[in-house]
Amino acid sequence: MNQSESFDFNCEVTGPSDPTPDCLPYERVLRTGKYFIELWGAQGGNTTGKVGGNGGYVSGYINLYVKTKVYIYLGEAGMTGTSIPQRLRKTFGGGGMGLYGGDCVATSGGGMSWVTINSPAIENAILKAAGGSGAAYFQNGGANYGSPGGGLIGIDGKQGYWRGTYYAFGTSGKETAAGTNSYCSECNGNFNNGGNNKGENQIGSGGGSGHFGGAAGSVYGATGGRGSSWYSVLRENGNTIARNSLMPSPFNSSEFYGNYGNGKARITFTVRWFLAC
Repeated sequence: MNQSESFDFNCEVTGPSDPTPDCLPYERVLRTGKYFIELWGAQGGNTTGKVGGNGGYVSGYINLYVKTKVYIYLGEAGMTGTSIPQRLRKTFGGGGMGLYGGDCVATSGGGMSWVTINSPAIENAILKAAGGSGAAYFQNGGANYGSPGGGLIGIDGKQGYWRGTYYAFGTSGKETAAGTNSYCSECNGNFNNGGNNKGENQIGSGGGSGHFGGAAGSVYGATGGRGSSWYSVLRENGNTIARNSLMPSPFNSSEFYGNYGNGKARITFTVRWFLAC
């Protein structure tokens, strides 16, 4: 590979009610040396007047002493609906399901991005960048932004509101535990997945995916929590950045607050190892 290579989402997106696409990873064989790997998670879905939570960022160095194959998976951005009513599918990378209604719109969560080594199995992941939760809108109660993709600890969602009562949001995924929802246990996140909106009349947005996913929001415009980013103990100088802090741009030298749209990645070759026979 070149000194630095950036990767953008390359999967054919299916409709909001279709099965989640089985997106293929980028595959690269890396020669011996030291590499800097960066990942950006996907943004949650947008709705009326509010945007989904931006994707998080994770990075770290890896030392390779033999040629090694890496697999790069990029999360899919959250979705909104195209017809009423409509259950919104999970996004690739584990973003939680949403629900599209008439006066209620709860979008799906953003998928996480991840890199594995030697095998495409997610159990071999070395880095995971969290997705943001979807935004939600309830005509009679208000609208809420999605929660941005997290560092090792995410940001909780926002409460829904109707007729003087506030309704439970989804909490964020954390380094060692998924997000929960006190109103809706079916909305809880889990390992590598954001929590799903319960369906029926439960208008809360899908949780963001991550190492541990955020829970979905419950009802009336409540939003889900974001996922948590993660790096394995094998990574040197591992680092995570949440949306509320500046992070590098994947395609140039600028900086921005959180990733918009689908997930992204960059691998930079830094040092060549010359090994004795």
